[in-house]
Amino acid sequence: MKKSLLSILVVVLSAFLFTSTGIAKPPADLYKAELKGSLVVGQNGNLMLKIVPAKGFKWNKAYPAKLVLSDGSNVSFPKKEYKQLKGEMKPVGKDCAVEIAARGAKAGAEKVDAVIQMSICNEVTCHVLRKEKLTLAINVK
Repeated sequence: MKKSLLSILVVVLSAFLFTSTGIAKPPADLYKAELKGSLVVGQNGNLMLKIVPAKGFKWNKAYPAKLVLSDGSNVSFPKKEYKQLKGEMKPVGKDCAVEIAARGAKAGAEKVDAVIQMSICNEVTCHVLRKEKLTLAINVK
């Protein structure tokens, strides 16, 4: 009896997970990453990264999102990892905002790489994006 109940529970939970986590490839225009702010050479500064879901979608504030930054040749990040569960990635309406500490070593524009793990949902499904690559354009004055 216990084995058959456990089997039924496993099947039901599996079906729920496959339909509710967006196993299908998410649409390319599911979100936009907007970076605001600039840096001054030799000074610590802050940039604001905003993840803006497409119309009809929202940031999943219950998902343990994480952002990992990589230093560039002219821009460095004293803190490389930001986590939603630590309050470092803040839901703002349907969006998410992350204040990023950075330092510019040399004037000019630079693109740096980042990887984000997040979930974006609508009324029907949630898309889980793991190891989603971002390229952030940063201006150092």
